[in-house]
Amino acid sequence: MSLYPEEKANSFSRVCPQDCFCTNTPKRQTFCYNMEYMPIGLNPHTTGLLISDSSFTTIQNNAFKGVPYLVEMNITDNQITTIYPGAFNFLEMLEKLDLSNNKLTTFPREAIAEVESYTVRGVIWRCPSTTVLTAEQFRECVEIEELDISENNIIDIEPGAFSTLSKLRVLYLRDNKLTKIRESVLEGLTNLEVLDVSGNQITSLPTNIKTLLPKLKYIVGYDNPWSCDCNLAVNWDLLAHFFHEKPAVCSSPPELAG
Repeated sequence: MSLYPEEKANSFSRVCPQDCFCTNTPKRQTFCYNMEYMPIGLNPHTTGLLISDSSFTTIQNNAFKGVPYLVEMNITDNQITTIYPGAFNFLEMLEKLDLSNNKLTTFPREAIAEVESYTVRGVIWRCPSTTVLTAEQFRECVEIEELDISENNIIDIEPGAFSTLSKLRVLYLRDNKLTKIRESVLEGLTNLEVLDVSGNQITSLPTNIKTLLPKLKYIVGYDNPWSCDCNLAVNWDLLAHFFHEKPAVCSSPPELAG
């Protein structure tokens, strides 16, 4: 006997881990807060999962084997220090993964690379202890199409850090502490369409950025102290029509400031 919509919603809510909240509207979502351990008994039909403000420190191999229909997962603001390879096995429908604001000190590239072999395309990474992006951090994450590493404390990006991300379409570097974007940092981003560098301390960009990023549609560049000197003149001609949302303004020289 089939269930009416209201009965289906109630049925989903009844199969919910202890100390979690489950809802069928608008999606089959589970919300878990203040957990001492990974939630047990997740409804196998869950498509959205949020785990936040929890004290457990590790995500073990096959941790989400019982929820194969997950499309979006947010594991944020926890005490996680370790994500083991294979942690995201069986998540063949996952599209978006947010691991922001945990206690991880390095990007869990092996675990991410494994889930990429399915359908995950968007990864959000907030880790305030991150100050330098190395050439190794994303080397195995070749399938990512959207990468958000905003709101960290990044002061430098090593040459080739994104060189394997040829499928990347959107890159958010917003609200870090970058003072420059070198040509070598943009190598390999042949499909990049959107670059957000707003809220940094960048004064100029490579003059050949449009050649380096042939599919670039626009740059979000506000809240940077752009130096409108002769060196930026070429950049400005190339990039002025790409600046999107809030306009980018000159900070120097004084006669052009503002």
